[in-house]
Amino acid sequence: MIFLILRSIGSGILGGVLLFAASLLFSRLFFFLLFTGLAFWFVTGRPNTRRDNYVPLQSKRYDAGSERKSLNIVPFNPPVKIKL
Repeated sequence: MIFLILRSIGSGILGGVLLFAASLLFSRLFFFLLFTGLAFWFVTGRPNTRRDNYVPLQSKRYDAGSERKSLNIVPFNPPVKIKL
């Protein structure tokens, strides 16, 4: 009877240690995968957002001709009259 009680306590402690080791391993693995995934996401420039927005913003922002047409900006070049 005492042997059964000691064996159950021992298996409980051993089970707890094994469970703690497994949870520590999985938490380290989880954080490793999380941080490497985030680092890869930031290094590659978040490709899901860049694929949707990069080219239209680029063409709208740096195409001066279409921007001038859309805003009706006429370059102001007044005639220069030199009075002698």
